[in-house]
Amino acid sequence: MSKISKAYKIWKEGDSGELIDRTWHQVSKDVLPPVHSAKRRVYQRIRSKPSTSKGKTLYPIEDSEPNWISHDENWKKVVHRFKHREALQKGRSISVSDEPQDLSGQVSWESQDSLSVNVPATKSDRWVWLSLNPDEHLWQNFRWEFDIARESAFRELQFGFRYNGFYNRHRFQHEYGKLRYEKVKNGVFYKHFQTEPFEMEIGKKYHFTIEAVGNWFTLNVDGETIIEEFDFEGDFPYGSCAIILWDKGDDTPIQANISNMEVTELII
Repeated sequence: MSKISKAYKIWKEGDSGELIDRTWHQVSKDVLPPVHSAKRRVYQRIRSKPSTSKGKTLYPIEDSEPNWISHDENWKKVVHRFKHREALQKGRSISVSDEPQDLSGQVSWESQDSLSVNVPATKSDRWVWLSLNPDEHLWQNFRWEFDIARESAFRELQFGFRYNGFYNRHRFQHEYGKLRYEKVKNGVFYKHFQTEPFEMEIGKKYHFTIEAVGNWFTLNVDGETIIEEFDFEGDFPYGSCAIILWDKGDDTPIQANISNMEVTELII
């Protein structure tokens, strides 16, 4: 049996276990690394990322105000996220208001493409959640690029794409000096995808480029490809974008600057 056939057999017969980590209150799907590696080898050999050409500008929209929806740690989906995730896994539906919150004291928009975040260290478990309404920004193949600078050592910086809401999205995440790709589906975190060491110096500006082309997702930083992943399940073929900043503790402010943000259509 060839290596590809063996890998395909592992993929078809592979199983994954759902873990509910009560210590961290996190629901996750732990896909075994060997199974995922076998899948990646198969797709790297039989598929390649489609070539693209540049299409129209999807964001920012000319002569329009920033229309990002803002939330913080008081959002009901954040407050009840553990309970909601377990309910979703049992096939129950949930209904929570998505009305925007006023974060004008924490998030400042200089223009449609530039913002700064400044959340003081006054309590633990602080969030800034910014998203474009996926009902209004239903994008498929696109390039999302921006300049980003961490201005403090808060824990997590996350960029959601093909975003379909709190419980369904793809994401590139920077945490503990590493960049990684993960998927959140129906409230479950799918992990053991590609992770790469990457230190972000405080105060230094980096140019991030995220591309979603078909089921291929690429993260490029300052002209270098850091992560390239393929979603075998093909989840969320359309969606918008989200920016999420989080810190669990109460001693580090959440401070960051994002500028020159642009989303461009990619034509296959």
